[in-house]
Amino acid sequence: MGPTLKAGVIALNPKNPRTRMDPQEYLDLKASISANGLLQPILIRPMDDGYQCIAGSSRLSAVLELYGDDFDIDVVIREADDDEAERLALVENTDRANMSPADEAQAAAKELAKCKGDLEETARRMGWRMGVLKRRLALMQASDQVREALTLRKITLGHAELLAAA
Repeated sequence: MGPTLKAGVIALNPKNPRTRMDPQEYLDLKASISANGLLQPILIRPMDDGYQCIAGSSRLSAVLELYGDDFDIDVVIREADDDEAERLALVENTDRANMSPADEAQAAAKELAKCKGDLEETARRMGWRMGVLKRRLALMQASDQVREALTLRKITLGHAELLAAA
């Protein structure tokens, strides 16, 4: 078992690339934590005023709701600047969680800008195949309404990609 901290001293990540979590998935997460405990530590970074969650915000929120600020939560502490923390949060959400492709598109566009337009470097940093990166970037051509409908799962990814190309 690694280090633990009181859940209440860890701030949520204000730049979490996931803008929405399915309410039922969140209830399922809370039920799992309630029944089995937290099975995976959260990734945090030290900040001037305490700690900030890099990956595991939903788990942290669930623990806070279930057990409150004084609950000892398992953590992995990693030094990370803002860019690395954003990238790690993105990787966590795309690799482990069912993040909306619209959120992925926005995060990919931000990462591409950090890589000065270098598609290969962006794909490498994100751990994505080039085709996935290009399809997500194409979603940025869709209207805000289309991306929101995709995030809310009112339309499928295929429909959003067709509307982005129109």
